[in-house]
Amino acid sequence: MKVKRLGALACLGVLILGVTLIIGCAGGATETPTTSHFEAGGISFDYPSTWETLTSTDTARIAYLSEEETGIVVQVIKQDMPTGYTLKTYHDSFVIILMEGQPISENPLTVSGVDAYETVFNGAVDDQDYRWRVVSLEKDGTVYDIAFAVAPESFDEVNSDFDTVINSFEVQ
Repeated sequence: MKVKRLGALACLGVLILGVTLIIGCAGGATETPTTSHFEAGGISFDYPSTWETLTSTDTARIAYLSEEETGIVVQVIKQDMPTGYTLKTYHDSFVIILMEGQPISENPLTVSGVDAYETVFNGAVDDQDYRWRVVSLEKDGTVYDIAFAVAPESFDEVNSDFDTVINSFEVQ
């Protein structure tokens, strides 16, 4: 009697394990990853899997990504903090080069555990209008500029994708 009971419990256990594996495998087969991970040049971050990485000959540009459907361009620039600048004066000088008119928003924030500055503004490159979101942070004497650019009418739609990069951004 005890042998039959143990055999029944063993069969039940195998059945439960089998169903769990089938459900787990079936669920995994239909899901597609929504983010990819970038790691190079002493930084890492997550980004939407629809974006593609590009190559650049600019040695200061350590990450360069785009997304064809919305026209997103993302780049991370790494350079030494210029002598005589604070992070805020550096950030403002960087932004003023690209900005047309007044900033849409300016915010201090924390990225990778350090203070950072963020500015959203409109600007044009090669007669193409963009809405920019630029975040600058400094760690150990090195400045990292995370620059997002997209057509102004698409900005609100993709701004959460920019958040994905900023919220996962790490300096290694």
